Amino acid sequence: MKRKVLITTLFGVTNYGTVLQAYATQKKIQDLGYDSDILNYTQKRLSLLNVIKKSNHEAKNIKSKLFILGSVCFRLVPNVIIKKIFSKFVNKYLVLTSNNINDYVEVKKSFDYSKYSCFLTGSDQVWNSKYNEGIDYVYYLKFVPDDLNKVSYASSIGMNEFPKEEKKEIKNLLNRYNHISVRELSAQEELKKMSIDSKLVLDPTMLLNIDEWKLIEKDMNINEKYLLVYILGRDKSIMDIAEKVAAERNLKIIKIGLDFIHSSKIYKNYQFCSPNEFVYLFRNADFILTNSFHGLAFSINFNKQFLAISPKTYNTRLLSILTLFDLTDRLIINNDDLINDANINYDLVNKKLSKYRNDSIDFLRKSIKGDK
Repeated sequence: MKRKVLITTLFGVTNYGTVLQAYATQKKIQDLGYDSDILNYTQKRLSLLNVIKKSNHEAKNIKSKLFILGSVCFRLVPNVIIKKIFSKFVNKYLVLTSNNINDYVEVKKSFDYSKYSCFLTGSDQVWNSKYNEGIDYVYYLKFVPDDLNKVSYASSIGMNEFPKEEKKEIKNLLNRYNHISVRELSAQEELKKMSIDSKLVLDPTMLLNIDEWKLIEKDMNINEKYLLVYILGRDKSIMDIAEKVAAERNLKIIKIGLDFIHSSKIYKNYQFCSPNEFVYLFRNADFILTNSFHGLAFSINFNKQFLAISPKTYNTRLLSILTLFDLTDRLIINNDDLINDANINYDLVNKKLSKYRNDSIDFLRKSIKGDK
């Protein structure tokens, strides 16, 4: 009997949460006794050439076009370096299908279904139409025949709801799944409105405990106590909060990310941090400040004191995980909000984490097996 799973998920971008959730998904499926491959699929839109073309097309005038070109040139070398770092992690830790594919038609035409007993979507923003620039049929498993087992694990919509013009088609695509789970309360509510049942589960990164994550971390020999800043985008105001909390707690500031945000108060700035070093920096931090969903997931999983800064877009992801663990008081929506940096009591949080983890793994086990 075949015991192999095909995973369709995001993995080919230089985002720590993206590659680490792909690793965690494959690792947990392996722990359940199944071999798996991640479909070696990267969207065409993510190539550097297409990013430049899109940005150039959206530019309103010559000045904007020149600014975009200058920005691309300025970031080119750093982006090449970080891309190599992430590629090294992917090659070492992820098991991919043989050929890189970047087109749905190519997947449908050439894919060998005979190797697999289950096809799984998830996690990350696989169903976010704005991020994917429309419906990506690969992440809806449209290429998989009707009679084969299709599972969604912790899939994310990212937005509050699907675009109205896409809802009918998306409902038809999701009705082909045998088992559906999502990682956000808002996604579960959206599917419920479409008469689609789903289970709320943990993000894959939270299925692995601290000891399991320690197995892949890289020791960075940091002896100072530090506040870790992990920012997506370029929200400079976050550094003001970081400096305030670090001063109150007598902590050094360490920052992860190629965002070119600088401060004289930063002790170390890891612009070219590997995913293995990312795990180390989160696990050993004394306090964490982040606007990232996976930054929050690792903070909670590692029992860290933290503050969450609401991002300008897709903030339902952060609100959902904070609600799940009764930690919404850690979210800062406006810069004028009162900062609650009192220590979190993790006794209750860990009881919830243990229950949600067991329930999530149980869903994964039963759905891959094909149980009702």
